[in-house]
Amino acid sequence: MTVTPIPAFSVGLTGYFGNESTNPTIGARNLIDLVATWHVTDAFTLMLNYDNLRVKDVGATNTTIKTDGFAFLCEPELHGDVPRFTASRTDQG
Repeated sequence: MTVTPIPAFSVGLTGYFGNESTNPTIGARNLIDLVATWHVTDAFTLMLNYDNLRVKDVGATNTTIKTDGFAFLCEPELHGDVPRFTASRTDQG
């Protein structure tokens, strides 16, 4: 689902839920992906991405893995490298 309240700003939300394998002993994966884009000017764009992943019943101990990821992208229309920032966190338990 994507929402564009004004032409310069949009938010997209995607979700994937269920088993990734035909093997019923492998748990379900749940992924939520959120992307926000703001075109500040024709030559300058900011983007924010958030991912939330949960994998249930992993391995012999049926561990649940939880991962949150963030990314920020600043795209000035310049030559050379684009400044980027990413961070992530993973919990097992």
